[in-house]
Amino acid sequence: MSAATAIGLAGIGPAPRTHWYSRTALILGVSLLAAILAAAWIGPMLMGVDPTEQHLLETLQGPSSTHLLGTDQYGRDVLARLLVAARIDIAVGVLAVVTPFIVGTLLGLLAGYFGGWLDLLISGLVNLVMAFPFYVLIISLVFVLGAGVQGIFVAVALIGWVSYARIIRGEVMAAKSQEYVLAARAAGYSSARIIGRHILPNVITQALVFATADIVVVIVGIVTLGYLGLGIPAPTPDWGTMIFDGQVFITTNWQISTIPGLAVVITGLALALIGDGLADALRPD
Repeated sequence: MSAATAIGLAGIGPAPRTHWYSRTALILGVSLLAAILAAAWIGPMLMGVDPTEQHLLETLQGPSSTHLLGTDQYGRDVLARLLVAARIDIAVGVLAVVTPFIVGTLLGLLAGYFGGWLDLLISGLVNLVMAFPFYVLIISLVFVLGAGVQGIFVAVALIGWVSYARIIRGEVMAAKSQEYVLAARAAGYSSARIIGRHILPNVITQALVFATADIVVVIVGIVTLGYLGLGIPAPTPDWGTMIFDGQVFITTNWQISTIPGLAVVITGLALALIGDGLADALRPD
């Protein structure tokens, strides 16, 4: 029996790392997000209610068996709008992160591996963008580009890549001096092969973990834009628009604006738990 085995059997030293599925945070986060997505996609079909249809004779009704969360100032079912808004806001939030993730990862790989003037150029752009507050830039760009999904996608793509580039660059700077990279260079492999097959799989973890937090940031940005009238155009349901429309009736029909706000918080909590769980599960031994 080796000394390491003996120490492990004696209960001395670090405990063996558990598998990813045993991570409590990851399980809770995935379960919570799955419940939200299931409700968002299945709920409206089961209800059979058009979230944009107005019933002016049923305005501002309280919760009842017919309308579980009541109706808004136009007689629209609040629960139906909440669920459809969840579907739209989460989908836009996830898809809006894809392009910055790809672009930022690519630029970070190039800057970290090749260095020199390319690193100076990319790092200069990163520092320039990060000098301004994220939400200020997003709101300004959407105002210029125009409200709606397309404006949100373009604005997030122009700004969101910098965080991924910064993360990947730092990881590559550390990885390119490792023995496996030096061995690949000595074997005569091309830079593209070394980056794609040897470096990328070993540095992408931090960017994936960050992406879960980035989705939360983007969703909050979408809600903020909706609140300011620059988000998803009416009459399509949106959490930000619902919060804005319901704030006038907060003392009489609090659920119109409060429940969408809680939905944002719960969704953010689910994604934060997933991020924590991934960071723990993917942490090297």
